[in-house]
Amino acid sequence: MKFTRRTVLVAAAASLAAPAASTTVRASPGWPAKGTIRLIATFPPGGTADTISRILAPKLSAALGTQVVVENKPGAGGTIGSDLAAKAAPDGYTLVISHASPLGIAPGIYPKLPYDVVKDFSHISLIGHTPNVLIVPAASPWKTLADYLAAAKARPDEIAFGSSGIGSNTHLMGEQLSALAGMKRKHVPYKGSAPSLQDMLAGNIPSMFDPITTNVPHINAGKVRVLAISSEKRIAMYPDAPTFAEQGLDDHLDLGRRLGTEGSCP
Repeated sequence: MKFTRRTVLVAAAASLAAPAASTTVRASPGWPAKGTIRLIATFPPGGTADTISRILAPKLSAALGTQVVVENKPGAGGTIGSDLAAKAAPDGYTLVISHASPLGIAPGIYPKLPYDVVKDFSHISLIGHTPNVLIVPAASPWKTLADYLAAAKARPDEIAFGSSGIGSNTHLMGEQLSALAGMKRKHVPYKGSAPSLQDMLAGNIPSMFDPITTNVPHINAGKVRVLAISSEKRIAMYPDAPTFAEQGLDDHLDLGRRLGTEGSCP
């Protein structure tokens, strides 16, 4: 089996990648006869990368006739898991869910990465798309994005936002929103969506940016409120959730597209 290397600096969606040897990656003869394939999810259980990995793993197992095991390797905006994958043997037995944070954003914020985003990976397949959302607890006094921004401008030290970690696209979306609104807010980074969401639901942070996929159960249960979504248009699942664009933040929506937030996997 042959994996052809494609240069994908910012994944516009979650993609499956393998370590690269040169311009191509050639799996061992008889692949995957050797046995178990590990699929690295670069964020903690409960996040989008983990969810996609656990949906994908049994389907890959059935298709390939061998066990595919998900390993969660979170931290540093996905760079820890990506580094682990980059240093694995390029034999087809290590795969990683790749996306904008460790491969598109990290090179711009870290002076030196332990891997080369172009040379060390072979992108195999595009998996899916998901928009990001700005959410607050259902008990929050903010009903609209305008309410939230007004409060954040008045009390910037209090209205913090959580993200999947430093260098994640949810972090950059939060910073871009602050810049566009002419304010400063405290950023609270986590190792992934799940711990950030848990802290927000516990009342420890007032807001967060996150892929909508992670929050479907909480939105449906009425635990969180969506103030804005990064998709170009409202989505059918939540027609009452307004986009950033229709609330006057076209530039913020454009940032989402450039960073691949409609398909990121924190």
